[in-house]
Amino acid sequence: MTSNRAKPGKSMFHTATFMTPEARLAASRLPRLERQWMIENLLVEYKTFNEGLEFVRRAHNPYDDGAPVGGKLRGLLGESRVGKSWICQHYAAINPPIVAEDQELYKVVHMTISVRMTPLEFAQELNDLSGNPYSPMRGGWQSYVRRALLHLVEAGTELLILDDAQYLFFDRREDTIYDMFKLVKKILDTRVTNVLLVGEQRTDEFVQRMAPLKNRDYSAMPFKPLTSSAKDIEDFGKLLGSIDKRLPFAEPSGLRGLAEDMYRFSGGMVGIVMNIVQAAAAEGLNNNRSRILIEDFRYAVKTRVAVGDDYNYFGYKSR
Repeated sequence: MTSNRAKPGKSMFHTATFMTPEARLAASRLPRLERQWMIENLLVEYKTFNEGLEFVRRAHNPYDDGAPVGGKLRGLLGESRVGKSWICQHYAAINPPIVAEDQELYKVVHMTISVRMTPLEFAQELNDLSGNPYSPMRGGWQSYVRRALLHLVEAGTELLILDDAQYLFFDRREDTIYDMFKLVKKILDTRVTNVLLVGEQRTDEFVQRMAPLKNRDYSAMPFKPLTSSAKDIEDFGKLLGSIDKRLPFAEPSGLRGLAEDMYRFSGGMVGIVMNIVQAAAAEGLNNNRSRILIEDFRYAVKTRVAVGDDYNYFGYKSR
């Protein structure tokens, strides 16, 4: 009989809330490195995050309490900094490798594609992430690549998430595009592993032109930032409030009251929101503040305003 258990490891994200003055005070007294980790890895499961997470879950296995069906292609596509990668990192973190009696199983593998990545680099990264880092190069690099793809079957990989997937097919020499296409197709051909392409919308344009990919039951979710509609602005304010509850300071920082400027600066892109919050929180931490002050947000935004943008975010121009 085989027993499965997750490999132990530290959580990748900080999700705990500090709801009382006592909890906030305790958080503010934690070691500085621990507070920094909380700020840099803060995660809120807001409305569109949960919608994206559910899509990834169904890309892995569309059946509740059922078995995954391999060989299918999915896409989670949209602008940069809208939160797609955080969703995928979170999903991989809650599906860690498990230890069976005779091997480790990597049911979910999350891999980031680099610009102009070669098939060999693809295979090396795949081996590193699926518990096979010491695979020998015998037989030449083509044999190495082939063994890396077959190892996914041996490792029990049910979902391979390819982040920044646009770099498989774009921003590279035309004669290398087909090589990367073949890698994805060979993985799907095993009928064991589903592939989730995560990246820019142009990835969809490529797949739609390639019948061998499109015909693998391809479906894609467009992942968009929160809009300026009244409902989305309300949700955006709630998101800022939820972020505030997770910041390791002795007092609330009043993020919800900054919603108008924060939305205008970020365009509803949560990744940009977190860039500003983290930069401001670093100032608050460095200055031993009990909360993040408005001048910390001014400091964070003044070097990030786009050329030609004259809006006075958080009143930074008067300082």
